Amino acid sequence: MIAADVFVYVGALEEVFRHVARVLPAGGSFCFTLEEAQDGEDLALRSSLRYAHSEGYVRRLAAAHGLRVDAIERSPVREEQRQPIPGLFARMSKP
Repeated sequence: MIAADVFVYVGALEEVFRHVARVLPAGGSFCFTLEEAQDGEDLALRSSLRYAHSEGYVRRLAAAHGLRVDAIERSPVREEQRQPIPGLFARMSKP
């Protein structure tokens, strides 16, 4: 399953993770991108009207839904007004 530049338009991801865990077959991968929230924030709605999520938040969701975090990498997801927007690139799997 791939969700690239999707979750910036979705707030809380609990239901997403619940459904992914339900339909993802054993050995399947779940890959997605996020705008990265600032320290101490699990979820934030930015002035751009896009949501940002923290690494800790998605790690907790993965653990709660039986998904293994294979990798989370930091890299800009895009530029706005020539400024890089910090992001997370995540790869998870179902054992």
